[in-house]
Parts: sequence; C-alpha cells; structure tokens
Amino acid sequence: MSPTALASTSVTVANAAAAVYYVAPNGSDSASGTQAAPWASIARAQAAAQPGDTVYFRGG
Repeated sequence: MSPTALASTSVTVANAAAAVYYVAPNGSDSASGTQAAPWASIARAQAAAQPGDTVYFRGG
C-alpha cells in the first residue's frame, strides 16, 4: 500500500474596515451617507450597509 498524502489548504480572509453611515430627516438618499451628508431613508441605509457596518439615525 502507498501512503495517502493529505493536502492542506489555507483560506485568507481580508479584514475590511467597517463603514459608518448616517440617516437624518434633512438628508438626501442621493447623498454619500456621511455625517455631513446623511441619507434620508432607512431603506437607503439598508441597501448600502453590510454586516459589521454601523448606521446612526439622527433625530430631527
């Protein structure tokens, strides 16, 4: 019998920095979602945010 060789693989996961977005009543969904240029709707934030991101909802 011949010995069985086991192949080992490694997976490298890139650590992407989490994004921070803002939503405010005076925002615009065509804005960039930053604190200075927030979005207007929860739906816009939901479409853009990925797992690990943070979305702040500002009062108004």
